[in-house]
Amino acid sequence: MSVGSDLMTQVPDTSESTDSSAASPATETERTPVSASPTLTARAAQWVRTEDPGFLAIKKSARAAIVVPIAFALTHSLFSNPQVGLFGAFGSFAVLLLTDFPGRTRTRLLSYAVFFLVGWGSSSMV
Repeated sequence: MSVGSDLMTQVPDTSESTDSSAASPATETERTPVSASPTLTARAAQWVRTEDPGFLAIKKSARAAIVVPIAFALTHSLFSNPQVGLFGAFGSFAVLLLTDFPGRTRTRLLSYAVFFLVGWGSSSMV
């Protein structure tokens, strides 16, 4: 763009050559903001409902998002060895996301408790 005699008025510069092989940038009228498209949210919700009908993946990831930082913070602050914090974070991640205890909530809670006690007992033997 070149500036004319009036500094407030801008005139497009047509003297520059344009490359016909280059893709033209999208104009403001061609762009559609994401927030203006309610179908994107509806499509995402529909995809989650079809791929994960019981919301198992969402529940497991929410549990891990809550527990892993807490486990890391506790193990990092309670123990003087910095590797223990990483062990606590990875251990809680592995138990919450990579294992699957079947049954109702009480049965799963008991399974997690027994899993913890066995792991604690085997690590204290070493």
